[in-house]
Amino acid sequence: MPEKVSSYRWVILSITWMSFLTVFLVRLGIGPLGPFLKESLQISHTQVTALSSAIGITYLPALIVAGWLVDRLGIRRVLTFGTFFIGLCTVLLFFASSYQDMLIILVLSGVGSGCVFPSTTKAIILWFSSKERATAMSINQTAVNAGGMFGGILLPPIAVTLGWKYGWLFMGLGTLVISLTCAILYRNPPQEEIPGEADNVPGRAPKRSATALMSELLSSRDIWMLFLAGFFMNIVEWGLMVNLALYLWEALFFTEIIAGRLLSLTEFAGLLGKPATGLISDRLLGGRRKIVFMLMAGAASVIALVIGLSGDNLQWLLYPTLFLFGMAAIGWGGLYTALAGEMAGKERAGTIAGISAFTLVLGAFVGPPIFGFIVDTSGSYQAAWLAMALSGAISMGLMSLVREHRKRI
Repeated sequence: MPEKVSSYRWVILSITWMSFLTVFLVRLGIGPLGPFLKESLQISHTQVTALSSAIGITYLPALIVAGWLVDRLGIRRVLTFGTFFIGLCTVLLFFASSYQDMLIILVLSGVGSGCVFPSTTKAIILWFSSKERATAMSINQTAVNAGGMFGGILLPPIAVTLGWKYGWLFMGLGTLVISLTCAILYRNPPQEEIPGEADNVPGRAPKRSATALMSELLSSRDIWMLFLAGFFMNIVEWGLMVNLALYLWEALFFTEIIAGRLLSLTEFAGLLGKPATGLISDRLLGGRRKIVFMLMAGAASVIALVIGLSGDNLQWLLYPTLFLFGMAAIGWGGLYTALAGEMAGKERAGTIAGISAFTLVLGAFVGPPIFGFIVDTSGSYQAAWLAMALSGAISMGLMSLVREHRKRI
């Protein structure tokens, strides 16, 4: 790749990062607004967490369809549409007059969110070599935590001064600007074919059908173990991110603003953990992803166990504990996505991104409500944290069964 072209990969990474941010500004904005939503709408803990999960109703099928569309129509079209639709739905949240209205709008927003993950994943697979891919993917994944940090720091003060709906308005308008940026600045790398033209190149074998590609992927034992490991790890991540502020507010009696800041600290730790683990995998371990993931899953399991058994007594140790929890439970996403893409190959990058994200979102879909349901039925957070510890341990065990391929694309 020529140097001038190669340098544009960082522009691409900036575009994918901003696009990924739009998905999680909304999803992770629900956590820090949880106390305000409970009081304003008179809803239960389970209903608050259901708002985050509502996105998954359309997000899940959209991921599969969008992954296929990215491989057929190209990244720019799908990415631009996705960010625009997210922005539109987020602005509409400002006008929602009831809990039911919010649920409907969040369900619709999942269509746009489902377009972003496979688009950004394939963009990074195409623009970055195997020597940089896990690092780039991890940097892109920091948008998840940046969304949580911005939400934790900004949304509670906005809710106190202007009202909780204004946070949605500001985020929605910003997302619409990002969608315009995607449309203007994104382009394919020179070696990437324009979708639909490959079959016209003399001497080149025709592309296999989508059905054949899907069948090959889903017949792989390693792919299924990888998917399940991500599913259980995402239960831990989203159980933490959506419920932490409520736990700190209800169980440890922090104020809403301080609880939001501690959530931001945890998100910041995950933000640092993602590029750090990508660099370790790329530079120190020769591209090995599996061992790093297993260490993080094991650490997340142990820390969830500690919080479940001794959270009320940690005192000042709570702060470093949450920081380490954030690094372990949140910092694995880029590493995992790079591994999934490499196991599939460039031809199937969009498809595998959609399918792997489908299983991840299933974890994010069930994790927060399970956590909230356990709290509501038991009247205590202890059992919920112990459930998170179990999920992390299962994830580590499943990843140990994956045979990591040494071939790099």
